[in-house]
Amino acid sequence: LPFNLEVETMITPIFAVSQNSTHIIVTITCPHIKASEIDYYTLENEFKLHASPYFLRLIFPCNLAHDEEGLENGTQIHTGSYDYDSGILTIKLKKAIDGQDFPDLDMLTRLLQKKKDATKTNPSIQEVETGEEQQDASDEEIDWEIEQTIRHPKGEEELKNAPHYGFNNQFCGYFEPLAEDLREILDLPFPDNYTPSQRRSARIQTEDEKFNPDHYMMDFVDDDEIREMISFKTQWNGIARKKSDWKKMKKQMAASSQENVPHRTQDLDPSSLISSVIGPIGPNPVLDLVKFSTEEQEQLIRLSHKDYLIENEKPVLLGLLDLLFAYCYDFRTTMEESTVESGWTITHLSPTLSWLEEFGSVKDVLVSCIRRSLIYPLFRNYKLSRQIVTDAIEILQLGKRSILKALLKLKFQLERSEYYHHLVRLYLNDYCVWIQKVSSKKLKSLRAEVEKVFPTISKEEIGWNLKNLEKQAQEFAAEEND
Repeated sequence: LPFNLEVETMITPIFAVSQNSTHIIVTITCPHIKASEIDYYTLENEFKLHASPYFLRLIFPCNLAHDEEGLENGTQIHTGSYDYDSGILTIKLKKAIDGQDFPDLDMLTRLLQKKKDATKTNPSIQEVETGEEQQDASDEEIDWEIEQTIRHPKGEEELKNAPHYGFNNQFCGYFEPLAEDLREILDLPFPDNYTPSQRRSARIQTEDEKFNPDHYMMDFVDDDEIREMISFKTQWNGIARKKSDWKKMKKQMAASSQENVPHRTQDLDPSSLISSVIGPIGPNPVLDLVKFSTEEQEQLIRLSHKDYLIENEKPVLLGLLDLLFAYCYDFRTTMEESTVESGWTITHLSPTLSWLEEFGSVKDVLVSCIRRSLIYPLFRNYKLSRQIVTDAIEILQLGKRSILKALLKLKFQLERSEYYHHLVRLYLNDYCVWIQKVSSKKLKSLRAEVEKVFPTISKEEIGWNLKNLEKQAQEFAAEEND
């Protein structure tokens, strides 16, 4: 097969080489890659691997087995495995001769040499006959092989002082190998050089520069499609009402049952009292209506089980609110039919995904999300943005299962992307695991805080003098109608 690659984007990964009696084992640190895009081949004593943005070429002192031998026997001569969590790729290369010792495998610089350098010998002196055409030195063949340099992992102190981001701030240096693709993944330039406060300042400045008053005014007066979106009944609207009615009925029945029971009831469960007096009221409707599809169940099975040591869960909860806002906007504006643009919309609406933001308050989250909803997507309307916040509150009200379904949908949308799958690794995989373990009390506390803060947020806090723009838009519309 042809071995094609873009030379200018290639990075030599950190690697190590060992051996046993039958195989050479190459352990390669190459995080952030897609396993489906790993390509490697061998020829005699040469091994090449390409897994964008990484490229590795090794020249061994002895030959490796031919791939054709495996094809004839119906077995794989060389095998590989990739650990997504650690970013470690392990390749086992079969030796041409079992038991043969490959010397100096710890001499990594030597293994990286070009094949021509490995076979190069000192030039011998030859007598050239008179009249024989001599080859000009300028006619020598150009060496097109890729230059490789050994990379070393960062020291503990350097990692400690580097900017951190991702779920629970567990990542740093993630984007260093992805410089070529960075602008396709984030709005934030050079994320590994920005502190959280610098990221926030740069984000707000960029938002102010990107806001388009003409687009906002147009969507304010020409809002037929937007009003239809606002009135759209989402799947969680009905579930939230049923849950609320169920809770009210349960309370009323509990109060009624206690009035009708003459004996002492302090030690009895209210639900058993209700059943004994007026019969069962039925299960929580959320459990019946919020069920995981087969595809969602498969997603859950594929997630890695983790236990999290989170010193401060507040930023994680606030990031969840940010993600729910992005999910709800896409859900409502596409009326449940996500499009090819959904991934772009979701990542640009979420300051967490586009700027690696770490919030300190519910108010900061809501103001930031509303601002971005008036800058980036196709439909930019303040009433629509407030409806999206209401949607997020309703999903929080429904509890873990509804939140997890939303997170799984975001994960599904982004992991199919050529670039946004990095954000799944940084945030969504961990959010999908963590939400199953987090205390319901903490989620209720988040919802209560959002319900308290949301009514206090005004247009003035969003910025850009929205009231004045709306007034101008109304005046322009009136002039056109005259």
